[in-house]
Amino acid sequence: MLTGHQDGVITLNRLAADAAKREKRRTQPGEPYRTLLGHFRHEIGQSYWDRLVGEGGQLRAFGDCFRNERWDYVAALAKYYADGPPAGWRDRFVSAHTSAHPWEDFAETWAHFLHIVDTQEMAGSFRLRVDPVVTDDVAYRAEVNFDPHAAAGID
Repeated sequence: MLTGHQDGVITLNRLAADAAKREKRRTQPGEPYRTLLGHFRHEIGQSYWDRLVGEGGQLRAFGDCFRNERWDYVAALAKYYADGPPAGWRDRFVSAHTSAHPWEDFAETWAHFLHIVDTQEMAGSFRLRVDPVVTDDVAYRAEVNFDPHAAAGID
């Protein structure tokens, strides 16, 4: 059984829940965020692609952001697993796997979005705040002056 989705039903391969097998599959292709929750979030993204883009008439807008989705999906994945990601993938994608095909790009971006929102919600529930010191040398780069292992002042 493969991990996947169909008609809004998400199926996870039971081997994805096996920590040793998942760790091997996570480290070999260099996918540091390969977790059971990450798989679930990714497949939610695949399912939402069907509804929002495929059925929602947003193919042009999707292509403007994520590339042409008409590439042969099976061939694209086979090429990715045979050759790895293209040079410079870190400059264009949130993970190596997202370079395989635009559908993967959308789904993994969706998964990362859910991860970021969840992290912010969790931090907010503990009243944690980050006060970044923004540097002028690079746009959007910041140094975080917070040590999570010595979080003094939290009620």
